[in-house]
Amino acid sequence: VCSVMKESGECYVCEDGEDALFRASSNVYDLVVADIKLPKMNCIEFITQLRKRSNVPLAVFSDMDNGELAADVLELGADEYLHGPVNEREIKARVDAVLRRANNLFMSNVYELGNIKLDVKTKMFTVDGKYVKLSGKMYDIMEYFIRNRNIVVNKEQLYSYVWGEDCNTVLSVTEVYVSNLRKILKNYNADKYLQTIKNVGYIWNENA
Repeated sequence: VCSVMKESGECYVCEDGEDALFRASSNVYDLVVADIKLPKMNCIEFITQLRKRSNVPLAVFSDMDNGELAADVLELGADEYLHGPVNEREIKARVDAVLRRANNLFMSNVYELGNIKLDVKTKMFTVDGKYVKLSGKMYDIMEYFIRNRNIVVNKEQLYSYVWGEDCNTVLSVTEVYVSNLRKILKNYNADKYLQTIKNVGYIWNENA
């Protein structure tokens, strides 16, 4: 599976469900592909825990043609369920389809909440119809929070997405930028959506 995925980008292989959950919770990925039979943590538990931490697209492979299992996996939040055997061409086609759906779900729509609007195609952030200027990285942070709305994002995930894993900037830079973003939102009574979860990270809470 990984050899096929490398045609589309970087691919990391995890040894078991615990390792996969840690990586998915600590870094930013475009897609997670999991086998139904995971060592150390069964796939049902993995999906349950993953969906508490991330909206990352998820495809599950299985060697069992089990309708009830497929329903469980999809209801818990998987985006695709494939039962084998499947060839390399189908794997790539299915995974690419999951990525397209995930991108279109957000990118084809303008995000609106209360008096705020974010157009990800034009990178325009407006409040009450008025343009609000955000610096490049501050805009990236804002978009990332909204992409992962209603899910807690830790500092490591935010840092990895905005600055990259190879950046030499200290992790605490995320706190500075989030604080500055919150000050800007406060001018428009929109800071209530950006909440800090002590010792964990941040959440864009639509139900604030």
